[in-house]
Amino acid sequence: MDVKDRLLVNLADLEKAKTRLEEVLRQERNDFMRDSTVQRFEFGFELAWKTGKLFLEFLGKVGVNSPREVILELAGNEVMKDTEKWLDFLEFRNWCAHMYGEERLGEVYGMAENLVVEVGKEVGAIEERIK
Repeated sequence: MDVKDRLLVNLADLEKAKTRLEEVLRQERNDFMRDSTVQRFEFGFELAWKTGKLFLEFLGKVGVNSPREVILELAGNEVMKDTEKWLDFLEFRNWCAHMYGEERLGEVYGMAENLVVEVGKEVGAIEERIK
């Protein structure tokens, strides 16, 4: 499977992840749904930056490996235009992966709602560029 084919698969998976996140955001908010939102946020973010990394490979840019590097490179390529928001997602994902308290869990719904919007923009920008 070449890079473009892998990118197309990732884009379809990212759309599904976005839909799953939208589904959980429509549910009644309680501890269980909050935890589910955290999981779907983390999954969506991971898939988003890894899809971006694959897009950079499609463009011939190799060696961009960390989420931060990918976000900054994609900002320069007009894919992840709101760099500050994407870096906030990264910081929140890192916090979620190591959370030991609940002090920031209230942020998850806003972060998830913003991620849905930004993923939609990312998918659209990449699809437009690979036509």
